[in-house]
Amino acid sequence: MKLKLSLLVSTLLMAANVSAVTVNWTDWTSAHLRTNPNSAQGTMLFGANPVAVTYTGQIEFAITGPDTNYWTEPNPAARPYTGGEVGNAPPASDLIAMNTASNRTLTFSEAVSDLYFAYISMNGNSFTFNRDFEFISQGHGYWGNGLATKVNNDNGTFTLNAVDGEPHGIIKLMGSFNSLAWTNSTDENWYGFTVGTADLPASGIPEPATYALVGAALLSAAALRRRRA
Repeated sequence: MKLKLSLLVSTLLMAANVSAVTVNWTDWTSAHLRTNPNSAQGTMLFGANPVAVTYTGQIEFAITGPDTNYWTEPNPAARPYTGGEVGNAPPASDLIAMNTASNRTLTFSEAVSDLYFAYISMNGNSFTFNRDFEFISQGHGYWGNGLATKVNNDNGTFTLNAVDGEPHGIIKLMGSFNSLAWTNSTDENWYGFTVGTADLPASGIPEPATYALVGAALLSAAALRRRRA
């Protein structure tokens, strides 16, 4: 019994050291679709610093206020935005939507590191980036489910390639940089994205909810010992 109780407490304490990353998603505040249909501006935090974000490229529409939440996760078992290390999906009010094959660029007012790139509905499309990336999560989103894969190209670019259905998910662009460029391959009804950054979680410091969980386990263990006695 002591071994089982020790294993339970150890497991809970190990879980306490694992925290989901909170991403500071871009607050898209300006998209002048009438006067400048190829530019949008927003702000996000990198650490404690506000960083201006500028998107340059074709825009079908932009969401900068209350609207339909396309960042939903209708299947709890296949979460495209919170199924990996990220703990918070992008907000409903922020989205840049595109619908033509084109070159696109994001620029930042200061260098950012490890940029999270969330995408919606890459139906038969591919995004080729000038920076390496890794998958964070993918799954069933607003427009259904699908699968995307990564292709390392000979010219030093990296492609996020939709191979089936309607991929929704998050990738993380690696390294530190002031700009990000990519090209998408296919015209489509529309597909969307947003970006964000995050600080690393505090290492080894359990969150209050985890303390409560461990405390409850210890109280249960003590009660069990008293009953056995």
